[in-house]
Amino acid sequence: MSRLKVNVVKISIETEEGLFGTEIHLKEGLNVLSANNTKGKSSCLNSILYGLGIEELLGGTNTKSMKPVLKDVLKHQGKTLVVLESKVQLEISNQNGKAITLTRWIKSTSKDPRLIKVDDGPSLSEDKPFNSKDYYVHMKGSATEESGFHAYLAEFIGWELPKVPTFDGNDRLLYIQSLCPLFYIEQIKGWNSFYAPLPSNYGIRDLSKRATEFLLDLDVMKNTKEKDELKILKSIISSSWLSSVRSIREVASDINGVVSDLPEKPTLLIDFNIHLFNEKEELIEIDEKIIALENSLSKQSNYVRTISEIEDENEHKINEIETLVMTQQDSVNSLRREIQLESSNQVAMRENLMVLEDDLKKNQEAQKLYSLGAAFNSELSKGMCPTCHQDIEDTLLPQEITVRPLDLAENIRYIKEQINAIKFGLSQSEFIINNKKAQLSSIEEHLMQSRRTLRLVKSELREDPRLQTKQDIEKIVDTKIQIQKLREANNKLEKLKNDINSLQDDWKNYIARKENHSDEYFSKADKEKLKKFEQDFKLYLKEFGFSSVSIGDITISEDKYTPIVKGFDIKFDSSASDHIRLIWAYTCALANTAAQFNGHHPKLIIFDEPGQQQMDMSSQASLFKVLTSLIGQTIVASSLKQKEIEDLTADLKINIIDLGKDYIIKPIKK
Repeated sequence: MSRLKVNVVKISIETEEGLFGTEIHLKEGLNVLSANNTKGKSSCLNSILYGLGIEELLGGTNTKSMKPVLKDVLKHQGKTLVVLESKVQLEISNQNGKAITLTRWIKSTSKDPRLIKVDDGPSLSEDKPFNSKDYYVHMKGSATEESGFHAYLAEFIGWELPKVPTFDGNDRLLYIQSLCPLFYIEQIKGWNSFYAPLPSNYGIRDLSKRATEFLLDLDVMKNTKEKDELKILKSIISSSWLSSVRSIREVASDINGVVSDLPEKPTLLIDFNIHLFNEKEELIEIDEKIIALENSLSKQSNYVRTISEIEDENEHKINEIETLVMTQQDSVNSLRREIQLESSNQVAMRENLMVLEDDLKKNQEAQKLYSLGAAFNSELSKGMCPTCHQDIEDTLLPQEITVRPLDLAENIRYIKEQINAIKFGLSQSEFIINNKKAQLSSIEEHLMQSRRTLRLVKSELREDPRLQTKQDIEKIVDTKIQIQKLREANNKLEKLKNDINSLQDDWKNYIARKENHSDEYFSKADKEKLKKFEQDFKLYLKEFGFSSVSIGDITISEDKYTPIVKGFDIKFDSSASDHIRLIWAYTCALANTAAQFNGHHPKLIIFDEPGQQQMDMSSQASLFKVLTSLIGQTIVASSLKQKEIEDLTADLKINIIDLGKDYIIKPIKK
């Protein structure tokens, strides 16, 4: 629950002729401050903003926004008195009834205006001491750090301020200052628009929209954030997945392995495998290959033969190995031709794809022009093909055959189907080439081994027969190296498989979140709130006597949440007085809708001189009536006389504070 109630406003000014100031006690419901123009009503209301550290609404920060009477000089009985020191004190309370007192100095020889002292209790209402703590405002960390006043104030009010998108692509806190124009309507700029512009938008995109969404507690804020988070999450998972896939393929390539059923995009139902080719060019598991090599090594290591022992075997082996080399070379040549042929096929498919994409673009452009009323197929009517620009006959079909040619929409659909078919063919072709390259690498490796063995066999026929055969020694070494290489690769692949499994879990969670996320911009609750907002707005306009346009034609824009008439900004069709009525209705409707749906509105409205543009008495009476019906507190500064206000609010429960005909800032006895 969010709530901000102002109980007491106290202004203290020390001059050379003593202490001046004023103290105003406010109640729940409607409070009307009555005083003549230029007597200090705005100074009192502005002091509320200053005490809360949100005086930026007035056009500046710190003392720049304060009127001269509070910081420079004041007039009293014809004298001009210099302000020596001055301060503002506010006693405020929240939804829980917790009261605190804020003290902020305007002019001081020892206190910086960025310092705010907080008494943990109602110091202005109760004459007893309370614990106090100092905070800072308008400095880095004011809205986020423990000693930042706005961080403290937001928590006190009951606001958990969201982070919203900025122009630079980052997120930034929705500062308290950005919410004030929707419930504090100040006299100078506040009556010009539904959201008085602040000196800075803090780099936040669509600041007024974000503020309205927060006060109404629209789900669109959470939905937009969730949508952005899902987009980022998808990008991160997809990027990590592709990186893992590429790493798997690199490791597999190093051992001439074949990767199957491993897509480049995240997928849940996959069962990918990595296989190797054995001497018979059959695909086997890596573990199976390692076991076979270990068994072979065990046999080889038990006994290394001498050349004399295998002399007869070598003579017979030469022919076998030469035949094997020729067979393997033929396989290598055949695979190279197949890869070259498939690569050529890829080139042709890519060329066809470019042509089809160009045709698709031309057909889509023609469809756009045709939909706008342009002459259709003008080149065809001149006997010219629009694609190849060749002369054509009037018809390519026998006259007795009637065939309806494809229209643009059908043609575009047909071309898209062809494009998708070619893209699928390209992906399949890439898979075939990768597999053939892995097979080629494996055969080339076996070919190199066969040639090396052939050289050894031939050389050993000329060696001392008593020597150990190099074939057995090299085979042992090669087998050990191969086993080690496969083990290292297997370890890497196991880790990468775990990475893929982990990414699958992340992808599963992403899909679940995406399924639960509504694709609609506004949730059902949001639509109800906006409908209520529009209904209240129209109801109040009727109550206030708005007449510039038919109220039935007015709607609340779903883009900016401001009133429009048949798609156009309503202010262009409104008189000056009706423009004021629009702001009355808008501010009241926002507060009432937020209260009905338990939104984040502070249940506080402050109007400084709502009787702008010489508003008629009946309209002001209606305003007072509506304000008394709202939940929370309303503070209105008015130039109407007390008797006039009493006549307008005869049947209403309000708190009229008559500040007199003289200046509100008066001498105070110590």
